[in-house]
Amino acid sequence: MAATVYEVVRDVVAEQAPHELPIVEGLGKLDQNQIVRLLRRGPRGEPLGFGLPDLVVLVTPVVWIAIEEVTRKSVGRAAGGIGAKLSTLLRRHRPVTAGTIPMLTGEQLEEVHRLVGSGAVRAGMDQAEADALADHVITRLMLDRPPDRTEKTGETTEQS
Repeated sequence: MAATVYEVVRDVVAEQAPHELPIVEGLGKLDQNQIVRLLRRGPRGEPLGFGLPDLVVLVTPVVWIAIEEVTRKSVGRAAGGIGAKLSTLLRRHRPVTAGTIPMLTGEQLEEVHRLVGSGAVRAGMDQAEADALADHVITRLMLDRPPDRTEKTGETTEQS
C-alpha cells in the first residue's frame, strides 16, 4: 500500500527530529497547496502559524518539499501531453490534497535523495547529517515498494 507525503514525513521526523512532530501534525490538517506555500516561504521571522516562533524547524520542510516536488513531477509525467497541461490548469483552481506517493523509479529516488541532502545542507546541517537524513528518507520510501517477484517466490536471478 502506498503512503502519503504526510505519512512518510511523519515517520522520518518521528525518528530524526521528534521535537518537530507537533509541526508535522499541524501541517497534516492543511491542504497540500497550503503546506507547500508555508514551507517554501522560508524563514522570514514568521512562525508557521502554530504559535511556535522559537522552534527551529529543519527536517520537516526539507523532507516534505523534496518528496512533494518529485511526486508532482512524477504525476505530471504520468499524465503526459495535453492531460498534464489540463491537470496543471485544474490544480491552479482546485487545491491538491495530500495523496499517495506513486511508485518512484530509481532515478526519482535519487532525485529525492539529492533534494533532501542539498536542502538539509542549505538549512544548516553538516554534510554527514544531511546524507544520513537523505538515506533515511529513501529507506522509508522503499518500505512502500512491492517486493521483487524473485524475493516472493525465493527464486534467484543469477545468470551463468
